[in-house]
Amino acid sequence: MWDNTPLTCAAYYGHEDVALTLLELGADPTAENEHGCTALLFAAVESMPRLLRALLAIKDVARSLAAGKRAVVYNGTTDETAERTPLLAAAESGFVEGVQLLLAHGALLADARAGAGSPLALAARRGHAHVCSLLLTASASVAPTLQPARAGAPDAPPALRVAVSHGHMEAALVILGFAPSAAVADPGLVPLSATRGLLPLCRALIDAGASVDTPGDDGLTALHIAVRRDDAAMTRLLIALGASLHVTDAHGRTPRQLAQLSGHEALEEELARLEGDRPNDALRAASGDDAAGRAAVSAPAAEAVHLS
Repeated sequence: MWDNTPLTCAAYYGHEDVALTLLELGADPTAENEHGCTALLFAAVESMPRLLRALLAIKDVARSLAAGKRAVVYNGTTDETAERTPLLAAAESGFVEGVQLLLAHGALLADARAGAGSPLALAARRGHAHVCSLLLTASASVAPTLQPARAGAPDAPPALRVAVSHGHMEAALVILGFAPSAAVADPGLVPLSATRGLLPLCRALIDAGASVDTPGDDGLTALHIAVRRDDAAMTRLLIALGASLHVTDAHGRTPRQLAQLSGHEALEEELARLEGDRPNDALRAASGDDAAGRAAVSAPAAEAVHLS
């Protein structure tokens, strides 16, 4: 690596004690390599709390956080090279103490290039639920409703989709807890959760107001997806929460017909029996009213739906 000082080189390779000694000997804490990377950025990437704390105690270093400057850096935890600020790097690495320190010293929570590259979305992508909670808590006083259009607010719905897409249920539940409106803002989350087999998240999304029968990007409802995956537990949950047995996918197939085509005989037989038990379901599916069906499902009713 060219243009590295001894301090940035020590920090790059994760040699925290060496970097701290160099600082004590008067090394320039603001020095950058050819990519604009500083010891502060490397301390965040490599999860070095003592070095991070020592650097942030230097006024010129702490003031640099307000600029939100990014530099291209390699992260060994993710095995990716990308433009990162110290906060982005710490969030992506799941460096909880680092995120706390950086936020306490004024690191920018969001910038003009938020979205999939925000600290929250990067933490969600890696499933760092604790970091997600820290970031959301830090922003609560700025944007209590967590609407992504508000200045300075984290992009809760995109971050929630990121967490669900990567199968990180704990992180998704944390984000949903702070931003329940995201369940309605992104109607494709229920089928996406069904694809990942995330039962508690499916229930939480529907409880927050998401439609149980809204199809995903592939035209399949959550129930269609559960049936296609031969996921009896997910199928049971969705039916208990009011999923229509007669709703059709983009090809005009009901969940039972899809079970038949997929060769899932046990599910097909049970769905056929349930269709007989719920004759009004077809009318509800035609009207698109799943809210009433959901409200009518009691806990005992949920327990009564058993699939073989």
